[in-house]
Amino acid sequence: MDWAAAKEALAAEFDTTADRQEAMRRFKTARMAPGCDPTVFFAGLQQSLDRALPGLDGASRHQLLSDQFVEGVQPALGAQLRLARATGQLSVERLVHLARELAEAPLAMFQSQENRRDSTVEDLENKVDQLTEQLAAVKTESRRHARTSRCYKCGMPGHWRNQCPRTRPLVHNKILEYSSFPGFLIAGASEALLMSNGVNKFATKQLDNGYFVVVRRMLWS
Repeated sequence: MDWAAAKEALAAEFDTTADRQEAMRRFKTARMAPGCDPTVFFAGLQQSLDRALPGLDGASRHQLLSDQFVEGVQPALGAQLRLARATGQLSVERLVHLARELAEAPLAMFQSQENRRDSTVEDLENKVDQLTEQLAAVKTESRRHARTSRCYKCGMPGHWRNQCPRTRPLVHNKILEYSSFPGFLIAGASEALLMSNGVNKFATKQLDNGYFVVVRRMLWS
């Protein structure tokens, strides 16, 4: 017996009424599992229908496959396929192809959203890094300025007026008269105070409030 004859004989043994009824039951109750490829689900429907009704004409086969395919996919996908069929004549092959495109669309959208979310997080991290660097630069500049600036209150470097450790008020534009320095000119913040005969000499004295006075012996003309 050749292979073709053996194949026909083997098929005849399993091609009983009970087998056809079981194949039709599987065809009508078939449901596409979540994550299943629509083309794989459609191939199973074809196999069951051909087993149940091997002599079915082409038009009837096309209609049964189309109806059961739409019925067997997930409800949301089935509703979209019914709408597509209502707007025009679709071959069963085109219907399966459309189902695959619709099934893959949510995954592509999810991946796109994930990519946008990752991009947003990366942008925020970059902005935080930039702000951290700017804050560090401002602190460094502030410390450098504090070291090089002078206090307007005591005239000493390293701090500002509101940080000055000295609490006594400064003497501004006030005449200082010292009788213990006869013959000397005593200069304050902005003006000369006393004059008398003598030879020019210079000396400085720092008061307890941090203020400097210059004592200059000046020749009388």
